[in-house]
Amino acid sequence: PGLAALGMAASLHPTLRRLRREFRWDVIVAAWAYPDAVAAAHFARHWGTPLVTVVLGSDLNVVPGDLAVRAQIRWGLSRAARVVAVSRALAQEAMKLGVPPERLVVQHNAVDGERFKPRNREEARRSLGLPAGRPTIGYFGNHRRVKGTDVLIEAMSHLVSGLGNDDALLVLVGDGELTAGLRARVHALGLDSNVRFLGRKTHE
Repeated sequence: PGLAALGMAASLHPTLRRLRREFRWDVIVAAWAYPDAVAAAHFARHWGTPLVTVVLGSDLNVVPGDLAVRAQIRWGLSRAARVVAVSRALAQEAMKLGVPPERLVVQHNAVDGERFKPRNREEARRSLGLPAGRPTIGYFGNHRRVKGTDVLIEAMSHLVSGLGNDDALLVLVGDGELTAGLRARVHALGLDSNVRFLGRKTHE
């Protein structure tokens, strides 16, 4: 992990050098503090252009636990003209890494209130083929280890078997590298009637 940013910078440098000849950008915007923004900080210094870094969650909440990586993140953030955090809590984490408040911007992720809004629960369940009145847990996202989908399946086993909530239902919307393993684990735990995999769905 400690060499990821340097590897990214080395692999992208020839491409960016070619692009720089064709398009003289004014600013570099990099999402994720590591390795992306650290690699981008090298480019920003090399070409003398400002860097804007967007921090999104685990890049400041988890990754800096590795001390070698933490030092690189601190350096990368110090090179940023602005650090955009998607929450106040992340802004606090950025300040702990030395980012002065005047270079921080908190910009929450936006939600389209016309498309995503509370609706009639019974009608929604009916349209999705979900049983009325059954306690239902919804997960919407990628099936990746960093998301904890595997932990969620284990928690369902405790909820159903350990705590006796036989009618609890977990509905998973999404897909990913863990899906096949998750399906197998659900079957092994005897949770076939308690977990539904719906795959990827459009917003509509």
